[in-house]
Amino acid sequence: MRWIITLSLLLFSGCSSPAVLKKNDASIGIEYGKQHIEFRAKSIKHDTIAMNGLSVNRTLYAFDADRFVVFESAMAEQPYTFNYDVVRSLDLIFAAKKVIQLDRVGNLGFYVITLRDGSNLLSIAENLNKRGIEMIYGLSKAQMDAAIQSVGGQSKIPLDSLERVVMLSGTDSAFKSRWQPRLIILDMLLQRVVGKPAGIR
Repeated sequence: MRWIITLSLLLFSGCSSPAVLKKNDASIGIEYGKQHIEFRAKSIKHDTIAMNGLSVNRTLYAFDADRFVVFESAMAEQPYTFNYDVVRSLDLIFAAKKVIQLDRVGNLGFYVITLRDGSNLLSIAENLNKRGIEMIYGLSKAQMDAAIQSVGGQSKIPLDSLERVVMLSGTDSAFKSRWQPRLIILDMLLQRVVGKPAGIR
C-alpha cells in the first residue's frame, strides 16, 4: 500500500515526463519534473553484468518480509545505443513470450511481460532515449493499476483479468532478465552509432 500512495502523490505533482529513479540502497522511487518522492525499501541483493557495449546493474529491494521488486539499469556504452523500442527490447531481455504496453506517458511506459512459462511480470520502464533502459519490475496488479491511474491513463487490458502475476522472492531467482551474449551478437539489441564526436551520448 505504501508504494501505491507514494507513486500516486508523485505522479500528480508535476507536468513533465515521469522517470524511474533509484536513490540509494535504502530507498527507491520515481521522479516527476523537478520533484521526486522516494520511499524506504531495503536493498538486499545486487549484481552487475558487463557485456560488450553494455553495462547492467540489478538491485533487489524488499518492502517487507514478503514483498519485493527489482530495479534494473541497462546502459549502452559509446559508441552504442539500443537498437529497438522498449517493447522489443523487453521482449529480448526477458526472453518473453510477448510484451504488451499497457500505457505510456512520455518516456515512461507500463508493461505486461509474459514469460515463457505463461506467467505475467508487471514492469514500469523508462526509455533513456536509446542510451539505456531503467525499469522496476515485480509489481502487483494493484500497484500497476494505481500507477497508470495516477498519470491519468487507462490500461489497454483490464488488469483484473491477468492471471499468474509474478510475485518475486527474496532470492537470486527474482532477477528475471536474461543477459546473454546472443542479445548483442544475434539479436542485435545494440547498434553502433557512427559519426558522433567523442563525448556525445
